[in-house]
Formats: sequence, structure tokens, C-alpha cells
Amino acid sequence: SGVVAFLVEVGAGHAEHHQAARFVALVQPLQRSVLRGVATETGGVDHQQRLPAQRRKVQRAAFDGGEAEVEGGGLAGAKAGLDVFGVLVVASVVGIAGDVTRDLFLGIPAMVVFDWREMMAVVAAGLLAFVTLRPLSALDYPIQIFDAIGLALFSIIGANASLAHRATALAAALLGMLTGIAGGVVRDIVLREIPAVLQSGLYAVPSLVGSGLGVLGYQWGILGPAWFALAVLSCLGLRLGGIFFDLNLPRSR
Repeated sequence: SGVVAFLVEVGAGHAEHHQAARFVALVQPLQRSVLRGVATETGGVDHQQRLPAQRRKVQRAAFDGGEAEVEGGGLAGAKAGLDVFGVLVVASVVGIAGDVTRDLFLGIPAMVVFDWREMMAVVAAGLLAFVTLRPLSALDYPIQIFDAIGLALFSIIGANASLAHRATALAAALLGMLTGIAGGVVRDIVLREIPAVLQSGLYAVPSLVGSGLGVLGYQWGILGPAWFALAVLSCLGLRLGGIFFDLNLPRSR
């Protein structure tokens, strides 16, 4: 019986060791992702040494300006007759859908969900849209214009965030486009509309052009404020051209 007890004890220790090993194996990827995120925010080591501090400041400022797309989402919800809670839900979906989807593809925590400042900004933009629906509705294309501004900003920022987490150039360009269009797609689905990206006005193409320019600037080492502005304005100009001049890709007959 002593031998049996000894074997049971050894087996239990062996199993406990493997459980601990499995736990470490699960935690380590998350730990590495968090450390990379910290390095990104603090200008630390890792591959972030390639990112000038000035460029990171431009990215952060542009991300804050991307609340324009949240405003457009809130306006769309208010125009659809939703109550204040519904407007806030739609605005929140538009504000975080692109970032969350991109981060899921990158295999990193969706940090925007855990940043109370970003969430408060989304709520504030949604409330502003609810309050200003009537005066803004008197203007032409207010929702599309807000959406176009957000599309341009989020596309380039999404591409840069993907590159910062070691995505390839092609993957970064596509994830940048996804960051830009995901919010509008989810908004239209929630409001029971055909997503604009699938039907009218150039939408995904401008986003891909903007994110592609951002990736090129990164690869060539020239992604400063001037190049960033060029990428944003290229995307914005194409999208506004699609809106005001009804430019579309060829359709099947």
C-alpha cells in the first residue's frame, strides 16, 4: 500500500505540474500582448523603436478626432427614431466595432473596451448626436460626412496599429480598411439597412487607399504628419467624391 500511495502522490504531482504548465502556456501570449501594448503607449522597446514619438502623437490625436464617426452613428440612430438608449448603443457600436474586430484578428486584447476615457467619449458623442439631430438634419449629408471623416482617420490608424503589432504590409492594409468600415457596417445592420459599403458611393476603396498609403509611409520610413495628412485626405477625398458625385464601382446587370 505504501508503494501505491507513493505512485498516487507522484501521479498527482505530475498532473499538477502539467496543469501549471498549461496555465502558463495560456497566460504567456496574453502577457506578451499586454507588454507590447504597454511598449506602444510608452514608447518603449521592442519593434516600437521604429515608431518616432511624433508619429505616435499624431496617431493618438487623429484617433480622438475619429469621434466624428461616432457622431454620425448617433445621428443615424436618432434619425431612425431610436430613443436615447438606442442612440447610445448605435454610437457605441460604431465607435468600437472597428478597433475590436481588428484586435481580434491581431490576437490582442481589445483595449478600447477597457479604456473608460474612450467609452466616455463615445457616450458623449452619442448624446451630442441625440441633442443636435434637428439642426444637423437641416444640413445636406451630415451623417455621410461625419462617417467619411471617421472612415479616413480610423483606416490609417488601424493600419498603423496593425503594423505596430507586427502584421505584414498586406495584412496591415486590409486590417486598416476593416477598422475603418466595420463600424458603419454594423451600424447599418443594426438599423436594418443594406451596408453602404456593399451598395453605393465609394466606401471600402477609399479606406483601402488610405490604409495602403499609411503602410507605404511606414515601410519607407516617411510617415510623419505630412504623409499622414496625405493618406487621410486621399481617403476622405475619394469618399466625399463618391457621396457628392455618386461615384460607384461597376455593378452586375
